[in-house]
Amino acid sequence: MSTRRRGGALAAAVLLSLCAMLLAHGALLLARQEALASAAARSALAARAVAEWAALRAARERLPHASPDATILAEADSVSGALDGTYYRGSVRPLGGDLWMVEGEASAGAARARVGRPFRRPDPERLLRALGAVVSVGVAPEAGEVEGVDETTFQLQAEPAPPEGCAPAPPDSSPLAAWRVEEALAGGDPGDTLDPGVLAVRIPLGVAGAGRPAPRETGGLCAEGAWNWGDAARPGGACADRVPAVVAEHGTVAADGSGQALLVGRGDLTLSGVALYGGVVVAGRLRLDRGSVVTGFVRAGGGIEIRGGSAVSGSRCWAIRALSVDPVLAPVAIAGGGWMWLQP
Repeated sequence: MSTRRRGGALAAAVLLSLCAMLLAHGALLLARQEALASAAARSALAARAVAEWAALRAARERLPHASPDATILAEADSVSGALDGTYYRGSVRPLGGDLWMVEGEASAGAARARVGRPFRRPDPERLLRALGAVVSVGVAPEAGEVEGVDETTFQLQAEPAPPEGCAPAPPDSSPLAAWRVEEALAGGDPGDTLDPGVLAVRIPLGVAGAGRPAPRETGGLCAEGAWNWGDAARPGGACADRVPAVVAEHGTVAADGSGQALLVGRGDLTLSGVALYGGVVVAGRLRLDRGSVVTGFVRAGGGIEIRGGSAVSGSRCWAIRALSVDPVLAPVAIAGGGWMWLQP
């Protein structure tokens, strides 16, 4: 082979080697870009997921007790921290009425995400105004069945009640009637915040059969228990702050006791010799006998019987306290309102 041919072959080999190196380098750069893009996508996905999680945490922990009158976002209305290296913050803010915006933001490396979603959180004052009467029944009562209703309105009866006392009525409050027939209660309304079927699925505490409601203490502390309905008689007692929501199965009879609670009955409910402060919402018939007194409000889809010196006394304070329990104030995402991307 001549010197010229050998030189040409060498040049071709060098050129091929250079092309191979360039192709390998390009493949390496492409792989690196794909890895970076994949990492960025993972970071963006992580930031989005954590932002939604932060918003839901704020809805669960802050929204039930946030003040609708706040004009500036308070730290108490937000949650923040880090989750697997992703920093987050969730917050809530009022939109007006029962509507709230729940927002979440998160940063994972260079990726940032901010999302929002509208929620509805019932307001106890608005629910109280919507009640319209101390006693609401779903069927027309027979003669004498609603005797014993104290016609004192919620607004006029603002006596101190342990342990926090009663707030004065808002200036625009209108008096409630003593009682009224509300036919919709008989059938139930799934969209009704105070529908017993809606409330029952949110309440973990339940009673059935016969029992005696009374405060119970263990070692100076208020004990848990389905029949421990708090202690309205002793402002300084261990159970003075306990105002539970309790589900009563059909046919439950509570006798010879007292408490402060929101009672939700799946069917009929009987209070016999019971002093209850708060509210009673039953799908069936409520029977009061042997001097039972409900101080607050009553909603009974199947009507109400008041016998044996019993009574229902309207109390705005105790109605508000009963309507302020977590199962009532549990926030619900607006139907059809998915997550919205917000500007980070």
